[in-house]
Parts: sequence; structure tokens; C-alpha cells
Amino acid sequence: MKTLFLLRHAESPMNAPTDRERTLSDAGAAYSKTLGDKLRHMNRLPDFIYCSPARRTQETLKNLELKVHGEQPERLYNAPAGDLLHFIQSTKDSVNALMVIAHNPGIHALAMMLMDNSDQLKTSSLHYGYPPGSLTILDCPCESWRDIQPGENRLIELIMP
Repeated sequence: MKTLFLLRHAESPMNAPTDRERTLSDAGAAYSKTLGDKLRHMNRLPDFIYCSPARRTQETLKNLELKVHGEQPERLYNAPAGDLLHFIQSTKDSVNALMVIAHNPGIHALAMMLMDNSDQLKTSSLHYGYPPGSLTILDCPCESWRDIQPGENRLIELIMP
């Protein structure tokens, strides 16, 4: 069994000359710190993190204060759901709990694609959007990341700002 965390970067205003350089708002920075505290309190922490190289995703990761190793692949920047899934499927099997910090619409589409519909209340919330700072935690019934399949992963937590 694997655990997958799908996180959209925290709130970020259109305050930079390029999309890649956008920073977090004060509220986004505070929220991402609170989210990190909540994950530690829940004792739900990733072993490894893939994080987009965009400034707002990097700041989100820093504010989570998770102290976990990871990578910032260039291809994660504004990646569509299928590309994000390929990153997940290429993860080493020694990683049991993986976090992906990325952007909409890809991260939202991936969450929708991967989850099963066993919890109608939580899954219906995802249909209404995925605001900045949204986190989906899925239990994935596979021993190898390459075997993760759409529609087969149980939504165990949905945290939205």
C-alpha cells in the first residue's frame, strides 16, 4: 500500500513579471505553514516530494517545513495530469508516501482521475474546484508506483483552505 499526497501550491497573486516568478501571498505563506503543522499533527508525512520549480510551489514546500528529500523536475511546471501520473509511476518503490506539489489544472485533474468514488461526500467536493492550497491524500492499493491506476485509489483526506 502506497500513500499519495497531491498538493496545489498555496495562494499566489499575479504579482510578478512572469508566471514562474510569482510568490505566495501572505495568506498563502501562513496557510502552507499551518498545513505542514496539520500534517505533522496527523502523523501523515511523505517520504519523498516532487515539486514544480516555480517560485510559488518552492515557497509552499519551504513553508510546509517537512524536512523531506525531493526533486524539482522542470517538466512538473504546469504539467498536465498525464505527465504528473508518469512522474508518480517512475518513483522508486522504496518510497511509500509520495507528495507532488504542482499547479492547476493538472493537479486537480490528477486527483479526480486517481480517486475511486467510495466516499461520495469527499469526492463530490472535488468536482467544485481545487483552490490554491488544496491537498488530496490517497491510499493506493499497489506495491509498486508503476502499478497505480486511475479510479482505484481511496480518498482518505481532502484538505481545502
